[in-house]
Amino acid sequence: MIQAFDVLLQIPVTADIAAKNRIDEPFRYECLCCGEEVYIAATNSTKKAPHFRHRRGNSDRECELYLGSTGIAGALNAAQKRTHSRTEIYFDIKQKIFYAAVSFPKEKLQEFEDKSCILEFHSTYNSPPYEKVRINHQNFAPDSMVQFPLKLTTNDCYITISGANYRSHYEILSNNDFPTFFKITLGENSGNFARRIVGGKIYTNTSYYIIAKNQKIIQKIVDLGENIAISAVDEINALGSTIYGATLEILSVTPDLSNLFSYFNYSLEVSENITPLWPPLYSVDGVLCSNKKKVYLLSSFTLVPHSNISCENDKLELFDDVFELDITLPVRISRNNVNMQIEQRKNQHLQLVNSCEQVTATKVRVTESDRFYLIDSDGYRELSAGTYFLTRFSKIVKYKSNYPEKIYHLPEVISKSRVAILRDALAYYKVTIPFDETLLRECPLSSVAQTYLETCRISKRINSKALELIKAGIV
Repeated sequence: MIQAFDVLLQIPVTADIAAKNRIDEPFRYECLCCGEEVYIAATNSTKKAPHFRHRRGNSDRECELYLGSTGIAGALNAAQKRTHSRTEIYFDIKQKIFYAAVSFPKEKLQEFEDKSCILEFHSTYNSPPYEKVRINHQNFAPDSMVQFPLKLTTNDCYITISGANYRSHYEILSNNDFPTFFKITLGENSGNFARRIVGGKIYTNTSYYIIAKNQKIIQKIVDLGENIAISAVDEINALGSTIYGATLEILSVTPDLSNLFSYFNYSLEVSENITPLWPPLYSVDGVLCSNKKKVYLLSSFTLVPHSNISCENDKLELFDDVFELDITLPVRISRNNVNMQIEQRKNQHLQLVNSCEQVTATKVRVTESDRFYLIDSDGYRELSAGTYFLTRFSKIVKYKSNYPEKIYHLPEVISKSRVAILRDALAYYKVTIPFDETLLRECPLSSVAQTYLETCRISKRINSKALELIKAGIV
């Protein structure tokens, strides 16, 4: 097969590109037709071109692509829809409660709703459910996690779906004396929720909450405290006993730490990072969004199309150390600890806002019985009970089920002055280019622009965003 489906980037990829970029990772590629795992063959051959092959034992002789048939477009569509229900285990650090977060893809959610299926949670294999939730669009949104507190008496959690013959078993903690790592999530409830790590890699400069059945295990890490930051140990009454937890961040990799983590069945690696520079991005259901066509990123690693980023070569440019990325189509980036999706959403934040009641206010009272979310330059996050004051750059959304009911915002104000717009561009957009008088030839200049250009002539540099705003007549 010439093409396969890249599970990480969610795009089709050709074998020659995969071979060139040396990204033959286990379980990364699926057959576009049958969905079985495939791998890259003939990468170093001088007689055969690189191609994908089914693993021994899973080659479906009825697979159309295995037999050499065509129909790539239809196969790609099937691969993109070949997605599964997802369940992840979370720990609320503040409340000391375990949660199961469940999501369904669009097609599966509709199927379960049509069959009147019910999601059920059990404390033991044969016990009656202590929680029942009907699977429909009122209780779930496609591909959006819904969290359910777990009533655990042991280390086991059982989840079933009545009407679909589905049963799944989850072990909350490692089934030995080793610690279990939970990655502290950013965004909504930042610092409170941590997601269980099921893979075997732990990264530096990343916040984790570790839980162990034996306090001595955590002490082993504390004893190597020169290159770690760890909090005081918490005693947690859960799982029918007392367990122990602490917030942990590895500052650097050392041989002693690597050996200890290897003993725990984890590998310790240096983290990668991507920093969005401009424009400010907001998060919706874990997706970074912008109403602009292009975003500018600073990355600790080189972005390579069809290798660690799901875009074409002409959608990505490098200027000095800054990547310019076209997000007209959604883009995925995946490398080590970095796993993100960025996309353009021209309508501000929520597609359903036009059907919501628009409320002008200076402050909003949030109660414990309702769900409110704050939207501002820092992103999109849930609010706890209290009183919150609105700004020119923020909105508060009240939800009913999974749908926005009311949007609170300040009354309309006078547009920003040219000086304020220029000040924001200089503060938040740090990319500059050499200044040349020809850049603004025959361009009418305001007094604000003329004043700023005097400083550019001295420094011989001009802010790229400021230049764009001057040409547009905004500054």
